[in-house]
Amino acid sequence: MGPDTEFVSGSGYKDLLAISCHELFHTWNIKNIRPVEMMPYDFSKENYSELGYVAEGVTTYYGDNLLYRTGQFTEAEWMEELQKLVQEHLWNDGRFNLSVAQSSLETWLDGYGAGIPWRKVSIYNEGSLLTFISDSIIKRATSNAKSMDDVMRIMYERFGKKGIGYSADDYQKILEEVSGVSFQKLFDQLYRGIADYTPYILEALDFNGYQLMEAPSSKSSEADFGMGLDESGNRPSISMVSKDSAADDAGLWYGDEIITIDGVQPYKNVQSMLRAIETKAEIVYLRKNEMKTTVLEKTGKTYLKRYFVERKSSMTSSTEG
Repeated sequence: MGPDTEFVSGSGYKDLLAISCHELFHTWNIKNIRPVEMMPYDFSKENYSELGYVAEGVTTYYGDNLLYRTGQFTEAEWMEELQKLVQEHLWNDGRFNLSVAQSSLETWLDGYGAGIPWRKVSIYNEGSLLTFISDSIIKRATSNAKSMDDVMRIMYERFGKKGIGYSADDYQKILEEVSGVSFQKLFDQLYRGIADYTPYILEALDFNGYQLMEAPSSKSSEADFGMGLDESGNRPSISMVSKDSAADDAGLWYGDEIITIDGVQPYKNVQSMLRAIETKAEIVYLRKNEMKTTVLEKTGKTYLKRYFVERKSSMTSSTEG
């Protein structure tokens, strides 16, 4: 979590609440409700499972949603968490390569690390989005009489309490049992496939009275060059690179530290320096203790956008139940 001084701020305390709720939910979902491949755990080797979207995805969703439902998060804070999920999803080009189920199987390869960029998606992020989508489908199909709560209660009764591991088919069947509708298309296209999430996200947001807005990022590094920057240190370092962006064409990569832009060291003003580039600039950067040089071109294209979840003006505010 970092130094305790961060907890006095609103964002630091919110992060503490979110991770606490997330880990508490694991008391049920993974400690008791466990994939069949992990029943029992085998600590002598990796425990491969495609069900990371349940173990971590469902838990991530509840970690934030329960804070909203219990009044610890305002609706604005809940919408902010939703937009973070959408943002990370749309900025991860790995969504074109591996499904969340396939990505779950590869979790053992790089754990929490970035791994190979654009190769896979996050079981936390994508799993949480899919839980939000599934929850919305259930509520719509049952006129809000049932929800993911019912799914997880059944999972606990049938598997957790009995010490029996569940399979992906078990999870799908319970979703269908609770909702009364087929989840086959959703599993084929999103859970096990790499179809576009966007129509499902928009439908789920609309059902909950929300809409998704987009705008070019205000950060030049993102909008003009397609790269995310970590600006917390003395030197800005690259935290993500969008495929086929100007940053990608320049050969910049995750973890690269920018030393100079046209011979000038950026110190807390990297965005203004990047914005001032007219056509191209020489970038000197450090990669694994090796100094390198490249040319970063401003193409005139807009690469990365920011996404915002807002309440539809015609809707009244209500707490999800």
